[in-house]
Amino acid sequence: TSAISLDLTEKKRMIDALIRSEKLAEIGRMGSGIAHEIKNPLTSIMMMSDGIVATQGLPEKTLRYADIIQKEAQRILRLSQNILSFARPQKPQMQATDVNRVLEDTLGLVEYELKKGKIRANPQFDPEAPAVWGDGEKLKQVFLNLIVNATHAMPEGGQLEVRTCGPGAAPNLPPA
Repeated sequence: TSAISLDLTEKKRMIDALIRSEKLAEIGRMGSGIAHEIKNPLTSIMMMSDGIVATQGLPEKTLRYADIIQKEAQRILRLSQNILSFARPQKPQMQATDVNRVLEDTLGLVEYELKKGKIRANPQFDPEAPAVWGDGEKLKQVFLNLIVNATHAMPEGGQLEVRTCGPGAAPNLPPA
């Protein structure tokens, strides 16, 4: 009897894992579709704001607003590109990778979740941090997992320290 019970428990666990896997795959497909659809109207917004900025004689306030529109549209574009690359698994692209940029992109992906969780990110990137040999997208996934795990450890909110350091520099870690 216990062998049958054990077999059924394992079978149920495998079915649950398969269902979770299918749900994640569907979320990836949906995210990819949404990110792709965002790019079309975003391109129009960016082109029109470029036209406003290029127009002579407009009030300073209008130009400032157009500049904000451009920067925020570029941010949305980066986020949608990150979602697309995250949703479409690819063969590893091993190359010299700027860890600072990967971390910056990753923090951009979770910016809303951090705010919602009352967590303030404190990035301190050393411009002397060397490039690492690896796949930037895979590193982004690793960093994303680490950041998400860190946010789960701060249910009341807090501060998330994200640091890089150059060669020979000891990480300046707070006392435990």
